[in-house]
Amino acid sequence: MRNWFRRRRREEVDEEGEGQTAERKRSGWYLRFARQELRGYSPILTAKSVIIYLLCTSVVLIAFGVPLLTASTGVVEYYQRYDNLGAFAPLDESGREALIRSATDSGFPIDVVFRINKTMEAPVYLYYHLSSFHQNHKRYVRSRGDAQLGNDGNTTSTCQPQEYVSHTGEGNPNLQNGGAIDPCGLMPWSFFNDTYRVAVQAQDGAASQDVTVDDSDIAWTNDRDHLYGSYLPIFWNYNASERGGTNNSASNVDSPVVRINENQHFMVWMRPAAQPTVRKTWGVINQRLEQGSIVTVTVQNRYNTYGFSGPKLVVLSTNSWVGAKDTFLGIAYIVCACISFVAAVIFFIAYYLGVATKRKYGDVTHLSWNRR
Repeated sequence: MRNWFRRRRREEVDEEGEGQTAERKRSGWYLRFARQELRGYSPILTAKSVIIYLLCTSVVLIAFGVPLLTASTGVVEYYQRYDNLGAFAPLDESGREALIRSATDSGFPIDVVFRINKTMEAPVYLYYHLSSFHQNHKRYVRSRGDAQLGNDGNTTSTCQPQEYVSHTGEGNPNLQNGGAIDPCGLMPWSFFNDTYRVAVQAQDGAASQDVTVDDSDIAWTNDRDHLYGSYLPIFWNYNASERGGTNNSASNVDSPVVRINENQHFMVWMRPAAQPTVRKTWGVINQRLEQGSIVTVTVQNRYNTYGFSGPKLVVLSTNSWVGAKDTFLGIAYIVCACISFVAAVIFFIAYYLGVATKRKYGDVTHLSWNRR
C-alpha cells in the first residue's frame, strides 16, 4: 500500500512537471522579450557588405530623388509682393500701419500684374503668402474654442483675450449673448481678410476678361462636414479700432456674413501653418493660362501686417503629384545618394586596390597589445 502511494505521488509530480515545462515553453518567448533576452540581428560589417549596403542605399535614394526633383521643377510658379504697392508705396512702416487702420472694410485696391512666360496648365492655384507670421506660436494656436466652433455655443477661457467684447473676461448683459465673441480666440480674430479678383488679357492684345476663382473646395472635407457648425458669427471683430480682420458680424459687399461651416476661407485659415511663413490656398483657376498672356490680380488690401513688418505676397502656381514647388526633398535625396556612392568607392579603393592594410575577420595580431 505504501508503495502504491509513492508510485502515485511520483506520477502526479511527473505530470505536474510536464505541465510546468509546457507552460514555460509556451511563455518562454514572452519571458525572453520581457527580460530583453531575445536574439538580435548582428550583421558582420565586412568591407564587402559595407560596399553593397552603400551602393544599395545610393540606388534607392536616386530612385526616390530624381522623380521628386523632376516633378517639383515642372511646377510653374509666379509670385509678387503687394503690401508695399499702390497708396502704400511712398510710406514707411508706421505710415502704412496708420493708413491700413484708417481703411473701411472695402480696403485699398492694388493691381498686381503677372506676365506668363510659360504656359500654366489647369488647375492654377491662387495662394496668399505671409512672412514673419508665427502662426505656430503656442499661445496663438491654443487661443480658440473648438467646442464653440462646432456650434456648442460655449466660450472658453482658452479664447482670452478675445473672449468677450469688453476683453475683461466678463459678459455685458446689455449685449446679445452677454457680448461673447463667437467664434472667439486669437486665431479667428486674426482671420486673413484680403480678397482677390483675377482678370486675364490674351497675347493678341484683346481686352481683359474676368476669370472665376473657385473657392468651393479649398478646405478639408472633414472640416466642412464635421469640425464646424452651421451658425452665424456674433461680435466677430466687432471693434474696428482693434480689428484683426474684417467685421464678419455685419453684412457688406466684399465680405458678406456666411455661416461658419460655409466659409471655406476661414476653415483654411484655422489650419495653423507649421513654419513662420504662411502660404494658404485662396482659390483655384480652372482654366489654362497661355504663354504671353497678362494676368492682373486686383487685391483689396485690408489685412494689417505692417505692425511687425510682415510682407504679403500673392502666388500663382500649378501643381504636381508631390504638391507645390519644393525642390528641397528631391535635392536632399540626390545629395545623400552621391555621398553614399562616394563612400562606397572609397571603401572599394581602400580594401580591394591595396591601399589599406588587409586582415582577416577576428585576426588579433594587429591589435596594439600584440605589437612589438
